[in-house]
Amino acid sequence: MQIVDRIKRMCELGLYGEDGKLPSCRDLAMSMGVNPNTVQRAYNQLEEEGYVTSSPKKGYFVNAVDSRRESAAMDKIKELKAAGLTRAELLCIVNTVYGGDDD
Repeated sequence: MQIVDRIKRMCELGLYGEDGKLPSCRDLAMSMGVNPNTVQRAYNQLEEEGYVTSSPKKGYFVNAVDSRRESAAMDKIKELKAAGLTRAELLCIVNTVYGGDDD
């Protein structure tokens, strides 16, 4: 969790930049004194949360803020759906929040 939180903060502060390449699992593990598998798990979690994208044999790259925001919104919608809200109820909530704005 510490690795995930650290990388999230660095992404949010723009230290890696959009499409910035993260250190390899092995390099980050050595610099932090942890097992490479721990870093791999952290990177996988970051990918699931929409912070990074993996590219086989190239590494992990930071997603744009819009992609992260979209991923978080999708997670919330899935959570509301799992709680039993219907599509009509979800749309009603969205319409209420946006107040009928078209943008």
